[in-house]
Amino acid sequence: MLAKRLFRLSISLRRSNILTQQVLAYHVTHIEKIKDNRSSLPFENANVDELMSELKSRFPSKVLVTLEANKNIIKGPHIIVALQSLVKSYKREISNKSIKTTDPSDRHAFLKPICDIIDSRIDQLTNSEAIEILSLFAKIKIPFSVGTVQLILKHICNNLNDMSLIYFGTLSLIIRRMPQSPLIKGVQKALEKKFVVKLSIDFDENNITYLESALSFISYHANGKNYQLLEHVIQSLENYKGDISLKSSILILESLCNMRYHPKGWLDILHRVEDVILNNIKELNVNQVNFIIYILSERLKSADILLAKEFYNPDFIDRLIQKLISDDVGLNSALSAIKCLCFIRHESKELLNYTFATYFEKTILSGETFDDHINKLLVLISGAATMMHKNIFWKEIEDFIMKSDSILKYSHETLTICALNLLCLESYHHSMLRTIFDCNYDYSKEQFLHWTFCKIYQKLKVEQNYDGPVPSESQINALKRLSFETHKKKGKKREDLVDYLQDGMGGSDYVKSDFTTKLFHLIDHVVILDKNGNPVPISTETNKSETDTLNYLENLKVPPASKVIVIILMPHYWFFRNSGNLMGNFKITVNTLEAMSYKVVAIDESMWYTIPKEQKTSFLMKEIRSKLFSD
Repeated sequence: MLAKRLFRLSISLRRSNILTQQVLAYHVTHIEKIKDNRSSLPFENANVDELMSELKSRFPSKVLVTLEANKNIIKGPHIIVALQSLVKSYKREISNKSIKTTDPSDRHAFLKPICDIIDSRIDQLTNSEAIEILSLFAKIKIPFSVGTVQLILKHICNNLNDMSLIYFGTLSLIIRRMPQSPLIKGVQKALEKKFVVKLSIDFDENNITYLESALSFISYHANGKNYQLLEHVIQSLENYKGDISLKSSILILESLCNMRYHPKGWLDILHRVEDVILNNIKELNVNQVNFIIYILSERLKSADILLAKEFYNPDFIDRLIQKLISDDVGLNSALSAIKCLCFIRHESKELLNYTFATYFEKTILSGETFDDHINKLLVLISGAATMMHKNIFWKEIEDFIMKSDSILKYSHETLTICALNLLCLESYHHSMLRTIFDCNYDYSKEQFLHWTFCKIYQKLKVEQNYDGPVPSESQINALKRLSFETHKKKGKKREDLVDYLQDGMGGSDYVKSDFTTKLFHLIDHVVILDKNGNPVPISTETNKSETDTLNYLENLKVPPASKVIVIILMPHYWFFRNSGNLMGNFKITVNTLEAMSYKVVAIDESMWYTIPKEQKTSFLMKEIRSKLFSD
């Protein structure tokens, strides 16, 4: 617990001004467990008896022997309890690496005895029991091609008339994960048709279970033909006067995040369920907290700016983060949350500090290794780079990274992204950089990796004390071509600022556009101010290179004691939503330009477009003059 105590002491230390990168390139599987858990149903259980107790054994052999000995009296609830036990056993075997997780036939072979019993009892299963069995199969990814799965689907499809509305959402969730086939398409189509009938006959507007289940189903299936159904469900939820439980609030929040059409009244429902969750936050378990953060990240990373403003509630997210930290949830949950926060673009150094401490305690301090520890380390590096934040545990973690050969076994793409993440943290992994530069990998085939490589090059070139590997001449030439091609596409954004800049600076002689640097930065506009803050006319007669047509910033003639200030209009998704700070490897652009002795005004385009026209000029002048006297 030493690391945790040190973390709590360090949480109040001075925080650096930090931020980083693109989307995370690494996946934490913890979220899959959460998604599986939320699909479970309360099946129509029988009274607990001695047979039930035996079927709950942690030993698969005992479960199977009990099933065989009692196969003549086995009913649906017994099958489900036995299957739950076998699924738990299977997952334990996987964790012990006793089963090949990559071979679907292993999963089916493990459950074949109980599948045979299900096949023989299929006509006796209720709809809720059949759906629960499908849900359990989904948790360990039993292939759709298995006969038992298809038999269950056909059984459900034949009994849709008798199925309660409350099961439609869960069944829809399960079959959406299955590969498309004529049978799956048939079940989906039948569900959509029956849903309309059930909504008109079996819908109880005073029953929150019906309301949440109907919303769960229609949130995925709403289209131009049935928007009225979604509007009806939303209106019913808005008018619902009863209490909404914590579990129901989470399910409703998930459905709201899944909707692509948002009828009148949905926002009031969103605020209501968020209030329920916060008022009952002590009752949330770690899986629920992670799942809430996950569904918000899935919604926010694809939402337009206006919709994102409705879904993004920084106080709500901060309360969830504090819940994770105070409950000491451990490394997996913390990393899952870090990954989601980067998609949300929500900066939380507190959670990152906790994750540093937890990783340090679990690996560095204990000397232990654990499954997938390098993948988890990559997520931690990426999160730290995105927030450009290091704490008291970073030095030991960095030493561990430098000594690890395992990390160099990853793909070239992964190493390129990781190298930039480490550079955001002022960490220079020479072996990793040598691997990147020695390879004949063609960056130009993937725009993001090409951009990432460019940021690596910029960072290394401005570091005066760097004496490690550098890109090849062919790689640098490829960057030059990318810079030229990208430059031709940026004209429109320059026009958004130029009139206001000229108005504030005194005319077109004092504002020039369409620049790059010899390190391939793309610059929207340039102004020069003397030591008193007065605009200086800019001559571009000699600023072009003899070998190409680009305007290089380095070729400008700058009077003594004057400062060059570059203005760049940046995409809104380069900035954290809560702090307004630039994210990590986007901040590299600013940091490297400043290392070249230029002042940088970085403007969030979404913020820029909200400024009234009559205030745009004064806003720009204030930002520019603030840079003149900054350190």
